[in-house]
Amino acid sequence: MAKRKAKQKSSMLGWAMLAVVLIGAVLLVVGVFLNWTQVNTESVIGNAKGGETTLSEYAEMIQKGKEADDALGDLGSLVGAKPESVIDGKMAGMVAFAYLTMIAGAVTAVLFLLTRVLNIGLLRLLARIGAAATLVCLVVMLICTIVFTSGFGAAMGELVKVTMVPAVGAWLAIIGGAMVGAGALVGASQK
Repeated sequence: MAKRKAKQKSSMLGWAMLAVVLIGAVLLVVGVFLNWTQVNTESVIGNAKGGETTLSEYAEMIQKGKEADDALGDLGSLVGAKPESVIDGKMAGMVAFAYLTMIAGAVTAVLFLLTRVLNIGLLRLLARIGAAATLVCLVVMLICTIVFTSGFGAAMGELVKVTMVPAVGAWLAIIGGAMVGAGALVGASQK
């Protein structure tokens, strides 16, 4: 009787974690497609928010930067100089790990769903590995996003201050990624 109650509690926790993982996966995927960064301007006249940019816009900037690098490289070879890259490595890392986190989170959610439905040990192991990969990608994405946004800013004395901060998409992706990774890790530990 006690063994059956313990198994029932374990099963309830697993299903609750499945709900957490699925909600987290939705938040993660939606967050990746919303505004990722926002530029804020503070001045003596007043404050303004604006300049929101999505990850797809950053990816487009990276692609255009590669084309500019190719053109500059051709020009540099003509004059015997190697110009600096137009592409910001922090931006590229932020975009790449945001998409990697989304992919790892979606795969983990599917694996965990299959684990709960089919109850196969190999799927449980793969769900744990996916959860760990999601959490690692999430941490790197978070660091890249913070480093990228903190590196942007300007000030003109006390008159104007411009800063960049993570926007709603970044925060939803971070929360969703944490829910997927932690939920699947805890839930896949349950039989």
